[in-house]
Amino acid sequence: MRGIVLGKSPVAIAKGKAPPRAKAAHLPLLRAIDLQLKNRFGPSDLTLEAGEFSLLLGVNGSGKTSLLRALIGDKDRLGQVLITGVSLADLSTVQR
Repeated sequence: MRGIVLGKSPVAIAKGKAPPRAKAAHLPLLRAIDLQLKNRFGPSDLTLEAGEFSLLLGVNGSGKTSLLRALIGDKDRLGQVLITGVSLADLSTVQR
């Protein structure tokens, strides 16, 4: 398990392995680089691999929803988010 500090409280991200599947070219499913949400948290890095499952835990007000909003392209987000190597900045709202 690894943690990210959002605001004043730590948020834990637990990771595990899903059953094996055929392997494709290796690109992380989701990668966040220097992710920040103005006046809320950051900078943080996060990588989620295909075939893994993840769990986002934290107390009320620790920033779980803020992290998810930053990952989907909140307007106050700083940093870069890549989905299978493609930047969210290159995708329309519908494509995200």
